[in-house]
Amino acid sequence: MMEMDDWMIEQLEQEKKDAELLNQVKTYISDAEFENIKFELEESEHPNNYRIVDEPIGETQKNDDGYTLWVNQNTGGGDTGDSWAGTVCIKLPNGKYFMWDYWT
Repeated sequence: MMEMDDWMIEQLEQEKKDAELLNQVKTYISDAEFENIKFELEESEHPNNYRIVDEPIGETQKNDDGYTLWVNQNTGGGDTGDSWAGTVCIKLPNGKYFMWDYWT
């Protein structure tokens, strides 16, 4: 079983990787596209495990601002049955997709 210190170290390392990837993505997209990503990350609870993928996963959802998201959502159960987990993808100008995990 993983000790709490090991878990904290993993979390901090993942947060650093996520921040580095987000900064990298910011360098090759417009300010408006970056604002869309920031907004969606803020809307997601506990976004983490950022990555670039070749194909989106999930059902398409049009945003009022004109961009499309792909959301793969599953019930996480929880004590009250109202927790959720999944992934979100948004298309990048290079034809790839920025993807992250979330959970509530």
